[in-house]
Amino acid sequence: MREALPADVADALGVLRRHLEEDFSRFGAAVEKLDPTLKRTAENAARGALKDTQDLERKLIASLKRGNETLLSQVSRARAAVAPWGELQERALTLASFLIRYGPELLDGLDAEVARWTGAS
Repeated sequence: MREALPADVADALGVLRRHLEEDFSRFGAAVEKLDPTLKRTAENAARGALKDTQDLERKLIASLKRGNETLLSQVSRARAAVAPWGELQERALTLASFLIRYGPELLDGLDAEVARWTGAS
């Protein structure tokens, strides 16, 4: 799913990681000159910063997955509305199914709406 990241985000992450590696390398060398006992601490800080970029990348990918799942769910609901049970609406949804769902007042509502629509009220 990593390739699903937008190109600008993937590029920015790559640049960030390169800069972190280069900058921490320079920083580690400077720290080692100043106090060799702190070299390991500087290396741990570098690993932590790089791990943070990996965590962020994982969260971005999870966000993309959630967005894709939402989109697939919406498409599935639309497909079910257009073709319930995989059949054409007019073959799957009959007056009986609407009467069961909305009750007998559905007929009165339909009658009033048709009369209004045709201008015969």
